Amino acid sequence: MTERAFKIDRAVLVYLNEQDGAPILETIVHAAVQSSFRRANEVPPSIDEMDQSFARLNGKRWCIGIPSAVKGVMKWSINDAGRVGLIQMNNE
Repeated sequence: MTERAFKIDRAVLVYLNEQDGAPILETIVHAAVQSSFRRANEVPPSIDEMDQSFARLNGKRWCIGIPSAVKGVMKWSINDAGRVGLIQMNNE
């Protein structure tokens, strides 16, 4: 995994963790992650990069994607494994 992919994955997990496990629309997660990158004076992640991040995190079973009422949009939430993963990422 590249350093950039690591940063995006971590930013997604941080944001989801701050939401206390509530499912959040993918578009809102994307906007929050973009905002965190802008605050750090870094190039915000593209939609493709975010899609790849969700796929990686879902593949690790660190977050859960739930289809929303809005067609084609997922809601995401972190689970206990994702919280453990986030702690591990923070220690790297």
